[in-house]
Amino acid sequence: MIQFILNIYKAISSRPRDVKSVDLEEKFLYPIPKAKYQIIDPNTIRTLVNVLLLQDDDLILELLDFFNTHLCDKFTFKSLTYGVPLYEFLLYNINNKTIQPRFNLLLKIYHRITDELNAEEDTVKAFTSFSFETLANQQIETAFRTYPLLRYIPKHFVWRLINIGTEDFIKIFVSDNYETPELIWNEYMR
Repeated sequence: MIQFILNIYKAISSRPRDVKSVDLEEKFLYPIPKAKYQIIDPNTIRTLVNVLLLQDDDLILELLDFFNTHLCDKFTFKSLTYGVPLYEFLLYNINNKTIQPRFNLLLKIYHRITDELNAEEDTVKAFTSFSFETLANQQIETAFRTYPLLRYIPKHFVWRLINIGTEDFIKIFVSDNYETPELIWNEYMR
């Protein structure tokens, strides 16, 4: 489905055109970079995100690939933080076929959102660290706003994702017997 839409965009944007018809007002469909704002419109993006609720793994993988390929800039991910249940739906209906791409996308979102921040500004990393320092409530709220995954997964578990990587994170996520004082992860939390 998504590949079909992309093929339409490619076909229209690559067709031979005379110089007079290049005006943006005359284009029927804009190429993906120029249509990004139309795609991340709340109604459109909600429809795309709802695909994550389906039982069709191939379609979900196609959507995750679409997000990774075309909607991977900082602005897009920040816009998906507010009013769109992306994080909730990425954690729903996880299976062996889709688990790796889902958490790869979650890790990529973190890196895109925080890539221009210095260490003092990265409240997510400060909040998820194993230090005994307590953060101010404002810093904690900023961490939750910046990376909503913290609402659904224990903070030290998120630390493993952003510092160790997705493979280690997935091993713990699918394990039924992984318990530590910092991180207690069992079947009731999934």
